[in-house]
Amino acid sequence: MAKLQVRLVKSFIGRKERQRITARTLGLRKVNDVAVHDDTPAIRGMIDKVQHLVEVKEIAGEATLAAAVATGPSLEELGLSARLLNALHEAGINSIEELTAHTSSQLLAIKGFGAKSLEDVIEKLKALGLALRQE
Repeated sequence: MAKLQVRLVKSFIGRKERQRITARTLGLRKVNDVAVHDDTPAIRGMIDKVQHLVEVKEIAGEATLAAAVATGPSLEELGLSARLLNALHEAGINSIEELTAHTSSQLLAIKGFGAKSLEDVIEKLKALGLALRQE
């Protein structure tokens, strides 16, 4: 079954409560949050209700975002904050594959990368079925 990658690109501020609930049901809480769902009529219906708030990318065939790591997708696909992305880019980490090759202590050594940033990265990777390298 095909998969859909849904990313929240606009804020909930000033939106109807039903739209907020629908987006949260899709697993989107903050701007740039990414969720991967099976391509079902129910999911398509929810996406249709919040189409002005989200960006949808179809992931071909049985491939999931986790399986696509071998091709080196960019960090932007994780939906991290701009500050965090800049810190990772400055450290020379430009893909999810490069990120998962680091340990948590290596990431904490990066300037501008703290405990909260580490929590965000671990959460986003976990949602994709990935993890950082063990120490």
